[in-house]
Parts: sequence; structure tokens; C-alpha cells
Amino acid sequence: MATTTAMVREDRGQISLTVTFTAQNDAVVFQPIRAMAMSIQSTGAFTASHIQMQVSNDGVTYTALPTTPVDLLALGVVSIDPKDLGYKFYKVIMTAASEAHSAFINWFERS
Repeated sequence: MATTTAMVREDRGQISLTVTFTAQNDAVVFQPIRAMAMSIQSTGAFTASHIQMQVSNDGVTYTALPTTPVDLLALGVVSIDPKDLGYKFYKVIMTAASEAHSAFINWFERS
């Protein structure tokens, strides 16, 4: 199970979620209500790790983002396509692991 180290509601509807992954299949599920923009950043020493963002409406069956899948294989920042912001559940998962990583997810909510 991934460790959520912080979820902070900031000014103007901005929310930041920090997640630390330590093993393969570590994951965190979150619900960005009324999200209008979202991004994810990965950190750590990548050698054979993958961090993916997946979506679901039932909270049981998850799939890759349909418009622009997110599969981070290295350090970086990715903006989530606005067409992929209408789902009820989002899951960030480390699908392959060789070392610990962190992911920083940031989104803005409509008021």
C-alpha cells in the first residue's frame, strides 16, 4: 500500500497530493471533485519502475486514461488531458518497481 504523506487544500481551489511508493503495485485512489486541470510529477531514481494513472467510475475496474495514457518511466511532469477529467475515481499505481518513488498530483477545482 502506498503511503499518502500529504493532501493539502490550497488557495483558489488548488489541491496537492503527495504519494510515496515503496513496492510494486503500491497505489493510492483519490476523487478530484470538479477538477478542471490536473498534473502529475514523478521523482526518484528510475531504473525499472513505472508509475501509471488509471481511472474508474465504479471504483473496482480501473483502466488507463483513454485520451492520453500516463505511464511515467522517468522523472518528469505530465499534464492530464482535459478530456480525461470526468471520472469519479483516479488511481496512481507503481506497476513495476525497483526502488522507492514519489508522485505529486496537483489539481484545480471549479468553485
